[in-house]
Amino acid sequence: MSGIKKIKNFMCPSPPRYALTPEGLELAQKLAEAEGLSTLNTAFQPEEHHEESPVPEAILSEPGTTEVGVQQRPLELRPSEYRVLLCVDIGETRGAGHRPEMLRELQRLRVPHTVRKLHVGDFVWVAQETRPRDPERPGELVLDHIVERKRLDDLCSSIIDGRFREQKFRLKRCGLGHRIYLVEEHGSVQNLSLPESTLLQAVTNTQVIDGFFVKRTMDIKESAGYLALLTKGLERLYQ
Repeated sequence: MSGIKKIKNFMCPSPPRYALTPEGLELAQKLAEAEGLSTLNTAFQPEEHHEESPVPEAILSEPGTTEVGVQQRPLELRPSEYRVLLCVDIGETRGAGHRPEMLRELQRLRVPHTVRKLHVGDFVWVAQETRPRDPERPGELVLDHIVERKRLDDLCSSIIDGRFREQKFRLKRCGLGHRIYLVEEHGSVQNLSLPESTLLQAVTNTQVIDGFFVKRTMDIKESAGYLALLTKGLERLYQ
């Protein structure tokens, strides 16, 4: 393949991808509601059917317990029988600074969430029974969406030590169809351990070559707001 064709394929992926500014997204939401649309896609193209996926192998486990295996019996939930719940990786609650702040922001935005040990990704959503037979162990179905969150300094470290490729490989193998890579700004790019061009190339490859949806945010508040928006969108999509 010639150099020109490579550049064309790199810059013009098929199918094409588009992005909205936060202001444009807010306007699009209002227009969708005015037109009577039940949902607006903010990060993915939903499939024609809106069925929940069974729990993929070894994605979720409760903090301090063993892994949750695949459902022993098929679980069917009607729209009135479950709620959409954001599952936050326990790693987002450890350490000082930005990690506990994410939970505070989600609480401030009143996003229904729980903390779990996620073996893949940082955020996933589940449909959880609202009237389970066993209140201590409500049935759950993992929805077909997963988010990996990276601050720019974290992204640098993961590229250097090789975790970047490994994590993307695991995300592509996890069984969930809609994979979102959330890249969060942090400080000045001049203070990072890698050149800005290297980071831009890595992020672009993640979207164009790996097929992830890439969302860039300015800070943790915007990241939490984006997760809140996704949660509301999934509630509309699946209910």
